[in-house]
Amino acid sequence: MRKRGKIFILLSLSILILVVGITAQAEDVVPAEAMAKVNGNYIYQDFFDRYIDRQLNTYESNYGTDYTLPEHADDLLIIKSQILESMIGNEILRQAAIELGLEVTEDEIQAELDNIKVNYPDEATFLSILERVKYTLEDLRYDILLQKSFDKVTAYLGKSETVTEEEIQSYYEENISRYSQPEQIKASHILVDTEEEILAVVEQLENGADFAKLAEEKSTCPSSARGGELGFFSRGQMVPEFEYVAFKTEIGQISEPVQTEFGWHVILVTDKKEAAVQPLDDVRTNIETTLMLKKQSEKAVEYLKDKWEKAEIEYYVEFEPELETEPVN
Repeated sequence: MRKRGKIFILLSLSILILVVGITAQAEDVVPAEAMAKVNGNYIYQDFFDRYIDRQLNTYESNYGTDYTLPEHADDLLIIKSQILESMIGNEILRQAAIELGLEVTEDEIQAELDNIKVNYPDEATFLSILERVKYTLEDLRYDILLQKSFDKVTAYLGKSETVTEEEIQSYYEENISRYSQPEQIKASHILVDTEEEILAVVEQLENGADFAKLAEEKSTCPSSARGGELGFFSRGQMVPEFEYVAFKTEIGQISEPVQTEFGWHVILVTDKKEAAVQPLDDVRTNIETTLMLKKQSEKAVEYLKDKWEKAEIEYYVEFEPELETEPVN
């Protein structure tokens, strides 16, 4: 039985997907499937394996890397070590919430589970999707418990925190781009393949043809289904040639034909929004909430770091890369 240094891993504020099998045992006999023990509670192999399967599936889907291949053996050991440490951190969180009298109730878990289920057409679809991503209902319930435990610990430890007017002003000035809206225009267009075709379209428009109806009939762009409607867009969102002509065209006017890599266009500008910055008073409450959550979270993290340092943690597995050795002659 080995003990080693405790490395705190910051718990995410977003929905966690780390799942831990926890059972306290009175006997001084380590179960064969135990991977670690945190203040007397065991973390078990089956929960660990389910999380590993999900995580590796995510890596392969998002990055195309199969960490089960031999060439990734050392990386896989690192991933497994990090996951076990995270699971230990989650158990420390769960215990801390209970010690503070903030235990999450079954009613709270069920209420959150019901909120999640409303996003699916029926129970069968919900369970089918869980199975597809290798997630059990037990896993999800524990996930909810962890998130609510962190929320409660954060709110409890940070209840005395305050945000000053100077902090709000400073945050606003440092993040002014978040509250700035660039110049935008709303436009529709008709796209065809050749200059001859676009000139024919322009002639029809000059003779009174309805722009939206003509876009539905003639345009090769998917926006034709909406009468050529592109919605609002700002500079940098369209190809340069299209953008230049669109932004110099006045509201209600139809542009001259313009060629891009996609073909030939005519553009109808229907609205414009000037560049603007939201006043501080309009975003003050949002900034205050953001800063308060940051302060409360930092306080909770420091508290959990201390809990980690003081925890009795025992490890029953090692994830160390094998060292290559020179053959003995």
